[in-house]
Amino acid sequence: CLWETKGMARNITNAEFQEILKCRGSPAYFLNAYGFIRDPIRGKIPFKLYRYQEITFAQFLKNSFNLILKSRQMGLSWLVAGYALWLCLFFEEKKVLMISIKDATAKALLKKVRYIYSYLPDFLKAELIDDNMSKMSFVTGSEIESVPTSEEAGRSESLSLLIIDEAAFVRWIEDIWQASFPTLSTGGSAIILSTPNGMDNFYYDLWSKAIEGKSLFNPIRIHWWYHPERDERWLNIQKANMSSLQLAQEVYGDFVASGNLVFDVAALRSLQDECSMIMPIETLFLDEHDQDFPCGQYIFEKPRPKVDYILSVDPAKGGAADYHAAHILERHTGKQVAEYRTRIPLDLFHHRILQLGSEYNNANAAIENNNMGIATNLFFRNQDYPNIYEYTSPLKSTQRELGFPTNSLTRPLLIEELDTSIREGVSGVQGIRTVNELLNFCWSKSGKPEAQSGKHDDLVIALGNGRYVRQHSISEVDFPVILS
Repeated sequence: CLWETKGMARNITNAEFQEILKCRGSPAYFLNAYGFIRDPIRGKIPFKLYRYQEITFAQFLKNSFNLILKSRQMGLSWLVAGYALWLCLFFEEKKVLMISIKDATAKALLKKVRYIYSYLPDFLKAELIDDNMSKMSFVTGSEIESVPTSEEAGRSESLSLLIIDEAAFVRWIEDIWQASFPTLSTGGSAIILSTPNGMDNFYYDLWSKAIEGKSLFNPIRIHWWYHPERDERWLNIQKANMSSLQLAQEVYGDFVASGNLVFDVAALRSLQDECSMIMPIETLFLDEHDQDFPCGQYIFEKPRPKVDYILSVDPAKGGAADYHAAHILERHTGKQVAEYRTRIPLDLFHHRILQLGSEYNNANAAIENNNMGIATNLFFRNQDYPNIYEYTSPLKSTQRELGFPTNSLTRPLLIEELDTSIREGVSGVQGIRTVNELLNFCWSKSGKPEAQSGKHDDLVIALGNGRYVRQHSISEVDFPVILS
């Protein structure tokens, strides 16, 4: 039969035509059947996709914007190279731009595309009309360009697919994304992949928003153990030859190393994986005041009759960048059943959390009483809320104060309680936003546990307050104090 596509027509067999149709319908079939890659040890080998690579391909076809957090050497560069080639061989007028951290890396990525192309049978090859170190242009009108990062990369390009490799290390990535997105939003796709590189960068912010469901990106996590040739023996070899920072970032795919993080990094890694799969059963959109964080309230479990709950509240300190934060914890188990973080005006926040506490069987309201928290405690009292927490200092056992003070005396205690619960796997956390803040909670140079610069710890402090109150409510006979 005659195969015709833009700029070319040639005779092929019916069997070859059927293969073209199969390849066009599935990049996984295309590479499994006809792809070859170069292995550093074994040389040229067939590109037989592992299960996690096939699943990743399925995600590419299902979602236009994909964000990949991966361990090192998982074959993802070959995968995106193969995907770019598939798109340009079987579809007309496709423009693919691949951006890497430097010129040598950009050339190496395109070299992978060219390697796969070179070993294809002739009936699958669209003719190349331009082939150089940075670009492959096909007679179909499609092209693949691979460039190093620059302030102008991606600008004024009409793109079908944008690939940014090792994005956490790419300079000007925020400028590149902002320039590229308008050309992608009308039908293009993006694949941004990287190993982590700390938390103070655009890639980390993208990932955090993606796993919270706050962006267009579909988050894809590629763990080291997904690779069938890697086991505990392989891991032990990596441990023996890497620093803790290298191991955390390149093998475990963690954004921080355990030496800087307040809480146990392995426990948080497990908690993050677990919570990323938990979807709230209800979210609440408040009003026009909450544009920055429209779904401030997440409900994981509805209130149950005759169950005691704690409402732990950390009002914002008053700055424009601060959040109000609150949790509902089941007192008996410590499980987080609701999570709330917002920047709405304080008076609206008061009414919202009052309603929230009331819905959860008049939950014991443990409200931080520093700064704006004084007004929040007084609001609850003036509204005759029947279950407000009063704090008794161990140094002044005869004196009580309305609310919970977070100060130099209580802060180490609540951090210790929170650390123990996380390490022992009994924190009860279900909200991925809370986990993200826990991953930002580090030791400062002065030795103070706090959020990294530019990050937030409102949900962390509210959770610590709630768990401290819960722990002491179990052991103290005179708790809770009911105010009328």
